[in-house]
Amino acid sequence: MSAASTATASVWQTVVGQSHAVQQLQQLATQSVHAYLFVGPEGCGKEEAARAFSTVLITGSDDATTREAKLIARGAYSDVNEVLREGAAVDKDEADNIVRLSSTTPSESKVKIVIIHELHLMRDSAAVRLLKTIEEPPERMIFILLADQLVPALATINSRCVVVNFVRPDDTQIAEALVAEGIKPDLAASVSR
Repeated sequence: MSAASTATASVWQTVVGQSHAVQQLQQLATQSVHAYLFVGPEGCGKEEAARAFSTVLITGSDDATTREAKLIARGAYSDVNEVLREGAAVDKDEADNIVRLSSTTPSESKVKIVIIHELHLMRDSAAVRLLKTIEEPPERMIFILLADQLVPALATINSRCVVVNFVRPDDTQIAEALVAEGIKPDLAASVSR
């Protein structure tokens, strides 16, 4: 990479077709909030946004070339933990593990972040177990919850979070992102559909 392209590499470049959500997250990064809920259809980029947002919260910068940014993007940074469900839904045992994980202190940075995928598939028993932790998290703890949709069973958790909505990117935005990564335009247009 040249010095010019390195200087302009932003973690937000991986979040395709979500300019409104990215703008909202850039503003939220300057505030002290302990829980965020990213809502949007599968494949809309909310996972990439969660990693980009985590980078900004950890480093105070959107520079994608830092050690922290690279590790967070790969899911390998010690103070950003991603929780994926193991079965059909996030259950009480997984919620217990999240609570234990959230009780540990950051090892490298000023905050610890837990990203919970597929919140909309959480069982009621798990939601009850997590509610108190999300309402009153340990100091220096931030939750980023990801859901395809808001579900009534999780209304109490939803109400404790700042909600950021994501939309499905259109085919043109997807194709442009693929071309920027070196895919031939004809193939990018076909794949984006």
